[in-house]
Order: sequence, then structure tokens, then C-alpha cells
Amino acid sequence: IKTRITLRKPNSMKVKSGGYSLLVFSLFSSVFFIHSCKKKPDSVFPSEKSITQAVYASGLITPFDEYLVYAQSDGIVIDILHHEGDSVKAGECLLKIRSLVQDAKARGARAALNLAEVNAGEDSPVISEALSMWQSLRNKFLLDSLNFVRFTNLKKENSISQIDYERAELQYKNSRNDLRSSKAKIDRLKLQLNTEREQAAALNTGVEDELGNTSVKAESEGLVYQILKEKGEAVRRGEVVARVGSKSRVFLKLQVDEADYSLIKIGQKVIFSAEVYGKNIHEAVVTKVYSYISKSEQSFRIDAQPVDSLLPVLSGGAAEANIIIGSRAKALVIPTSFISQGDSVVVLKDNKEMKIHVKTGMRDLEFVEILSGLDLNTAVYKP
Repeated sequence: IKTRITLRKPNSMKVKSGGYSLLVFSLFSSVFFIHSCKKKPDSVFPSEKSITQAVYASGLITPFDEYLVYAQSDGIVIDILHHEGDSVKAGECLLKIRSLVQDAKARGARAALNLAEVNAGEDSPVISEALSMWQSLRNKFLLDSLNFVRFTNLKKENSISQIDYERAELQYKNSRNDLRSSKAKIDRLKLQLNTEREQAAALNTGVEDELGNTSVKAESEGLVYQILKEKGEAVRRGEVVARVGSKSRVFLKLQVDEADYSLIKIGQKVIFSAEVYGKNIHEAVVTKVYSYISKSEQSFRIDAQPVDSLLPVLSGGAAEANIIIGSRAKALVIPTSFISQGDSVVVLKDNKEMKIHVKTGMRDLEFVEILSGLDLNTAVYKP
């Protein structure tokens, strides 16, 4: 109803009458409006629409088989052999580190090994000295042995005293024992020197391995995505110095809220976007669901593989994604603002507003699916 009121210059009576009529009309309209709002609040009828439920996730674009390369010794970077964007093979040196401590240890280990090899060798001065001592004892034993035989024969002829015989016998036995002891000492000395040589060799090998750790090498074939040190910079043992990964494939390393974790399954479709790939929307598929929750972020990790295998291979680009939990082409839905907590809605029954419970299904930002409790002819009122 449209009402048009034209103001003119009538006499005073007509002006008063017109003003009263306008006031009455305004009051009537206000009462009617209030009454109408009370009796007919905002309402909708359920409708059939397609609906898709998704879980939001965010994360990073990550190359396959990406790994961090750690320094195995303290030192100074003296050379960088590969830079960002270079292809490397397994075992190739990425950068070299010089360590004064390792150099000193290596020199000491090599010197100890050289000495051990000399001592345990055929011309060993230590063994030669022991053999000389053994030879002297052997000569003395031979002399004391002959002397004892002679004294034994004289004793049979009663040509010497018992004391002289016993003295010769004791001398012979002592020489024999000294010779045996010297031989055992030589055997022990050889064993000891050989053991020391093996220990020195093992120590030298270990030090050389540590010295070799100053050459930081790639563990597997891939692309160098990051070199974290510059020439002349100090490096500590265990510090990350490079990042290497696949040069042909990437995946999405996503984080989802723990409340949505139970909804994620391998094989679900993922819609994602990333600024590094422009404004286009891309598809991916969930390939792995991790069962460990990050305490710092209170989220679970989900991996997804992009469908487009020709996407540029990048590392660290931010991505936002929606993991499709389910969809229905023809679902009975109402706006989400018309449903209350506990899945209840307000309907008019016997001219009275009544709250009833409904069974819901999928949800998106605008609509919620109604599985039971409403039909297309049931008006739903805003709570």
C-alpha cells in the first residue's frame, strides 16, 4: 500500500484536520507493522540444492624426499660447491668445512699409527731389543746346561761335592726359566704391539672419517633448494647447512584441526590454492594421514598429492586447502542461520511457534542438510 500526502496552504481548520489524519495513519501503520512482525517473523522453506562439506587446512608446498643436510663437525666453510637450483647426485659434496681441531687430531692419529706400525713391523726396534735379550739368555742357558751335564757326570764319579752339584743344577734351572720367560715376553710383546697397531689404525680411520665429515655430502639425488651457509661462515656440528629434495614432484604438507581429524580419509579430494602458483585453483588427493598431533599447533599433519604433475617444483610456498569430506547433488537444505544449537528449528504448529529437533547431515558455510524432521512445505522461522 503506497500513501501519498500532498501539503498545500489550506485554512487553519483544514491544516489541523490534515495533521490529525497524518498522525492517526502513522500510529496505525506502526501498530500494524509491529503486529505483523510478531505474527510473521522471517521464515524460509527448505529447498533442494547441491551441498559440499569440506575441512579447511593450511600448510606448505614441499618437494618429495626433501631432507635437511647437517654439518658433522665444527669449523669454517671454506668452499661451496653447489648452490640453490643445482642438481646433485648421491655422495656429491655440497660444501667443505675446515676444522683446526680435526686437522690436529688427524695429524696425531697418523703419527700414532706410524709409530705403531714401526713397533709391530719386522724391523721393530722394540722386538729386536727383546730378541737380543732372549739370545743372551739362550747363550747363558746353553752354557749352564753344558756345565750342569759336566757336573752331573762328575757327581757320578764322586769327583765334586754335593753343594757344587746342586749349585750347577740351580744355575741351569734358573737359566732355563729365564729363557722361557723371555720367549713368553716376546710373544706378549708382539701381541701387544699388533693390538696397538690395530687400535691406532682404527683411531686413525675414525679421525679420517671425522675429517671426511668436513665434506658435507648429499645423501641422495635431487635438487638443492637452499644453502644456509656462506663461505667463511662458522659452522657447528649438527647444524643444518642445506636443504635437498626431489626435482620433479611436490606434495602438500597440511595441518588440520584436531576436531576435524576423524573426518579425514586417504583418497579424499582436496581443492587448494597457493600464491606461488597464481590465482588458479588446483586439485589434490589425500595420500597420508598422520596419527601424531603437534602439541605446539594442536593440529594433525595430512599429506596430499597434487593431480597436476606439471606444477612447478618449489619448497616452502604457503597453501590453503579444503578437503572434501562429502557432497550431495540434491539435498534438502536450510540456511545455517535458521538452525539452533542442538540441531533444532522453529516451526509454526497450531498457530504457535514450536521448537523441534531435526536430523542434520552435511554443512557448508551457508546451508545445512536436513535428513529428517522437515519437508519442502514446512516453513522454518529464524530463532
